[in-house]
Amino acid sequence: MIRPARVAAAVLGLALSAGPSAAQRLSLVGTLSFAEHRVDAGFGLERTAGLVAGVAADVRVGTRVDLQGHLRSGTLRLRSAEGTDLDVAEIGVGASWWVRPCIAAQGSMMVRGYSADIARQRWGIMHLGAELRIPLAAGRIQGIARGAWLPLVWVNGLSRPSTAVAASAGTEYAVRRWSLAMVYELERYDFPPQGLMARFEQLSALTLEVRYH
Repeated sequence: MIRPARVAAAVLGLALSAGPSAAQRLSLVGTLSFAEHRVDAGFGLERTAGLVAGVAADVRVGTRVDLQGHLRSGTLRLRSAEGTDLDVAEIGVGASWWVRPCIAAQGSMMVRGYSADIARQRWGIMHLGAELRIPLAAGRIQGIARGAWLPLVWVNGLSRPSTAVAASAGTEYAVRRWSLAMVYELERYDFPPQGLMARFEQLSALTLEVRYH
């Protein structure tokens, strides 16, 4: 079983390995998402949705680099005529390099699993992308926009997708050591046709994020 404490410890370990004085800020994060998973493999749309909860840790190393680790899990209930309920769990680590105070280059790796009564499916996903933050109201409110190309995606039992992208947008409000954000996230995967059948898969989520610095 993957434990949140181990995720936070791994991120802290990476930060402290650069030297005790390098880690300048630690943020602890809790998330709650309403997620929707859609799959069309040529036999009709399968749609599941439900709540997914998560925890994360974010460490600033030096003046421009952030190291992140996160864990999320939940249950997605069937919302269509075809398919089955899914349990979903995800763990990931990543890094952000702030090229400018409001622009960051980002990279991450995550493992995600979908479990149903009849089968289990594991995903490995690499993200390469960027984040833009737009300060508003004297910096207390920030607009957030992220985009990513997913150059490496592997799924057991399936070929690699021919197209894999992710995007998110939202706002964050900060008060002293706390911040509250609402973010909409979207991932899209198009798989190459197998015979006459093509597979399309999408995961979207509206996420509430509470962060303590």
